[in-house]
Amino acid sequence: FTLELVYNTEKIDGQNVTEHRIISLDKWSFFNKMTVWYDGLKKPMDVCGGVVVHTEKASDLKLAPNYVAYTDPTDSAERHQFEIYVAALFPNGADATQLVRDPWHKKSGIVGNAVGVKRGVKNNEPFTYYFGASWCKSGTPNQRVWYMQIEDFMNNLKQPLQTAVTVK
Repeated sequence: FTLELVYNTEKIDGQNVTEHRIISLDKWSFFNKMTVWYDGLKKPMDVCGGVVVHTEKASDLKLAPNYVAYTDPTDSAERHQFEIYVAALFPNGADATQLVRDPWHKKSGIVGNAVGVKRGVKNNEPFTYYFGASWCKSGTPNQRVWYMQIEDFMNNLKQPLQTAVTVK
């Protein structure tokens, strides 16, 4: 599955900027691939990708050098008895990973966003990252396994499966 989006041009810091995104998802993958770039940048701009965080519980959030991962207890954990695991992965590295607090949405249960920041993105320079989720009732029984699935995915990006076809 692949989708391309082109957003309306917006004025950002006196620049008329158009955002482009290509999102793709391979069959059986937990992670969507996102490539974003901007037309109209006259000067480099910092960008980020990430996930929404709904809890203050420190053990639910992991800020690694090349990914952010979050275990969401859902809005009624005691009733539903499940967790949702989400992450944003930065295989080419992020200049920083951090929790950006959002006091404006606190009433709606949003603490902030866990993001990977890429500094100094230039005009038409692609920024590629992956984002995705899993569920404790479908393939990811707990947070520890989610972190292992993230590490496996990142390692597979570094060393993809190689095949050869021999014709006789």
